[in-house]
Amino acid sequence: MSFLFENEMFVGQLLRAMRQGFYFGVETRIPYSLTTMIRPILFNKTSRSLRLQIKWAADQTLQHGWIIGRISLLFKLFEAILSKISFTAGTTHPNIILPWHSAIAGGLAGYFVMVRDGTQVNLKRQINMAIGVRTLYAMGAYAVRSGYLSPMLTSADNGYSKGQAMWYTVLWAVVMWHWRHESSLNPGEMNTAQVSQMNFIYNGGDVPGSNKWFGNNYMMLLLGLVAVKFGMK
Repeated sequence: MSFLFENEMFVGQLLRAMRQGFYFGVETRIPYSLTTMIRPILFNKTSRSLRLQIKWAADQTLQHGWIIGRISLLFKLFEAILSKISFTAGTTHPNIILPWHSAIAGGLAGYFVMVRDGTQVNLKRQINMAIGVRTLYAMGAYAVRSGYLSPMLTSADNGYSKGQAMWYTVLWAVVMWHWRHESSLNPGEMNTAQVSQMNFIYNGGDVPGSNKWFGNNYMMLLLGLVAVKFGMK
């Protein structure tokens, strides 16, 4: 077994790619699960039993690892196949990975795992949303660096800062409009957790009530944090 996993050949790389996917699931989900378990205790809210929370955390961690592990393995496999095809056709040297190899390999891996496999829809939506916003930001920076937005924005003369300012402004305009006017009319269009968070922030103080000041430990924890920040030398 160790021969397979520690093999220098490509099969070993594929097995270790699957391993890394599971490791990422552990690294991502266990801290998140601990936060989920502790939050109701900190803020005096109801929660599921500890046994159910632990079982849920284990399932989410393994599912997350299984998703990312398969994408990692398939991506490397398709990249290698496309590189081999290009070399056989005489267009590249051996083991050269071209940009279009990575793009097609990523698309195929995402298609087979995220599209064709219809399981764990909510978890996959979370993963796709997480990488989606990072990818949009990266593509915006790439467009500036590559000159696609020139002369309005360039990589010189604070072009990135200007583009970032425009992006942030539009982002907040869109999210506030959609949350206020569309999220209740079209449930699920905006992520339900985000809607709940925004309702909490922007509507939670509309109705007065003394219990809102100390009912959920927020103020006590906030005062404790202030004491730590300014009281500890």
